Amino acid sequence: MQEAFGFMFFSTLEAFSWFLLSMYIFRYKPFKYAGSALIVIFLMNLDSFILRNELSLANYVPLINILIFVFYYAVVVKIPLIGSLIVTLAGFAGFGLIQAALTFILFGSIEAAQSTVSNGYALQTATAIVVFIVGVVPYKLGYGISVPFEKMKFKLEEIITSILMVLFLCIISFVLYVNNLMLLVLLFAVTLGYLLYFSVMKDRSFE
Repeated sequence: MQEAFGFMFFSTLEAFSWFLLSMYIFRYKPFKYAGSALIVIFLMNLDSFILRNELSLANYVPLINILIFVFYYAVVVKIPLIGSLIVTLAGFAGFGLIQAALTFILFGSIEAAQSTVSNGYALQTATAIVVFIVGVVPYKLGYGISVPFEKMKFKLEEIITSILMVLFLCIISFVLYVNNLMLLVLLFAVTLGYLLYFSVMKDRSFE
């Protein structure tokens, strides 16, 4: 129980800082979407915890999380799909570079950082703090990248995005079904279902 709580808390802290950095880089207002982002991050990390502990799929967790963030930006923040991928990967790259630098500054090596649970939690906390500072300070000073992502939007993008989400759910559900992890199938369905529901409700609010 303690391990699960620690994983969820520090992973949520880490993922939320990734979200903030991605948004600040491109001058979006992240706290406008903080509530929905935290719900998606919580569900995403719950999925990740089970994947890491029940299956040998830890190497695929970053890819799965990237896809979930791409879908989040596309259906909630309403960034076109190509732009959502750019925003997600830019934040992920910046986050990764900062964490890699802190790993060697604080612990000297990856092995040392992973040697104890407390080291891991310390690294996650330090990364979240530094990532937030690196994101918010330039933003407050007026710096950032303003990209006209709307020009990258293609025809029927909303439908294509929905199809990709369903396809993603079908593929991962098949893998999990083979491994008899129906609870995890349900969690992924809830995660993607929430995104689609939020997207529909947001569209209606502007009618």
